[in-house]
Amino acid sequence: MAQEVGELIFEGISKTKESSLFRIIDCKVGVEIDSVMLQNDVDILSRLPGIAAAHYSIESISSSKIKVIFLLEENFTLIPSVNLWNADSILAFQVGLYDVNFLGRNVTLGGYYQFNGLHTYGINFMAPYLIKGKVGVELNVQRWSSYEPLYFGQYRVDYQFHFNANEALLLYKINARNSLKAGVSLFREMYVRQEQMSSDNFNIFPDNVNLKKRLFKFEYEYNNVNYLYYRLKGVKNLFNFQAVKTGGGLEKYLKPFLIAWNDLIWYKRNAFEGNLAVRLRVGLASNSNSPFAPFALDNQKNIRGVGNIVSRGTGTFILNVEYRNTLLMKKWFRLQGNIFVDSGAFRAPGKSFKNFFKNENIDLHTGFGLRFIHSSVYNAVFRIDYGIGLTKENTNGFVIGIGQYF
Repeated sequence: MAQEVGELIFEGISKTKESSLFRIIDCKVGVEIDSVMLQNDVDILSRLPGIAAAHYSIESISSSKIKVIFLLEENFTLIPSVNLWNADSILAFQVGLYDVNFLGRNVTLGGYYQFNGLHTYGINFMAPYLIKGKVGVELNVQRWSSYEPLYFGQYRVDYQFHFNANEALLLYKINARNSLKAGVSLFREMYVRQEQMSSDNFNIFPDNVNLKKRLFKFEYEYNNVNYLYYRLKGVKNLFNFQAVKTGGGLEKYLKPFLIAWNDLIWYKRNAFEGNLAVRLRVGLASNSNSPFAPFALDNQKNIRGVGNIVSRGTGTFILNVEYRNTLLMKKWFRLQGNIFVDSGAFRAPGKSFKNFFKNENIDLHTGFGLRFIHSSVYNAVFRIDYGIGLTKENTNGFVIGIGQYF
């Protein structure tokens, strides 16, 4: 005889509102009990920023009804961040504060301020479960400034880069593993050349570029990852497509373009506190011969140790392989060590697919690092890696950041 859910409760929560959890799970009072449905709900709950771990148990009420108990452990979700680094003899810093379980409803609200000789700030709001636990919104405002190189053939020219963006996205959860995101971003990119060039050979390099753009974005995510605190198991795939329309500025840099990339990520954990992580990224964009190509080879994005935006391309193929293992365990603290191999190839702007396979467009780095993890604070992972180049100029260097690399 089939049994139905007669009672449904959550245990172990204090900040998180029960009403917000009832809305996002499929288990309801009155539905027929289903172990697959309950495991899907555990996966949904464990992926919430406010939840560190989730389990369920069942108790009999009568011959036809049972009681479902979701046993949850909450994360601390009011997260400050402070980063310091040297940037061209300037002590640069970034400070921020985010609540990823704002008002106990799994809403993210926060922002940051950065100074690296220039001023940058961002404000972010995301409410993924506004309507029936399936429809939500995301709003982002960013005013970013940095120093960035552009590449005109064999020449590198340094620019001051300013990026002002306002973005609105609609979120839709199809089911426990599949979700969609779509929206529009209105932004302006400004490049101001740093050095003055008097030679006639450098007249092709603009002093200033001011680009107004409209970006239409679509994302599809498949997430079948099981979260056990900081250790992961399963597969995740994220597909991104963007269409960019430009207006204003220099005419030869204003052609509309399309860009798409796909991240396939696989995690495997073992019984010895180890975690293998693999990411494969494949991306293509409209193949215009422009210094503003969208894919950048960079320390923080794809290959550790390579440097800060060392080149750009209209196609990318990246493979990151990393093994993490816990070295020290305390009540609230974990220390992980990791070894990694990052490899990738880029297609130079305007070139054919054969350009992927030229030696100068292929990078291979290996290295090692440490992870300092607070086990009860959401995404509280401070990482430091040292990448060692095995190809090209054999560049080496430290890469520091918050959160796992992928």
